[in-house]
Amino acid sequence: MFASITVQHSLCDYSKRLGSPKGNRERNIPLSIDVYAVLFRRKENKGHVFVDLNGKPFNSKRINRRLANVCEKAGLRRIG
Repeated sequence: MFASITVQHSLCDYSKRLGSPKGNRERNIPLSIDVYAVLFRRKENKGHVFVDLNGKPFNSKRINRRLANVCEKAGLRRIG
């Protein structure tokens, strides 16, 4: 059984406002029910799904830096 999440807005790091997502189109992302439940609980408890140790949401610069570090440690090419 599957569920999906819909990305309707994107937070701009510069203006700090919600806008249309990349490509100006909504995206539907299929997820398993278990993954959906975990993400929903995190958002419900914290207001955001992905936060740092202080409870602050990541901006794109911080996410890209963390992702680059993980890729390097795993021996993978850098992705964005």
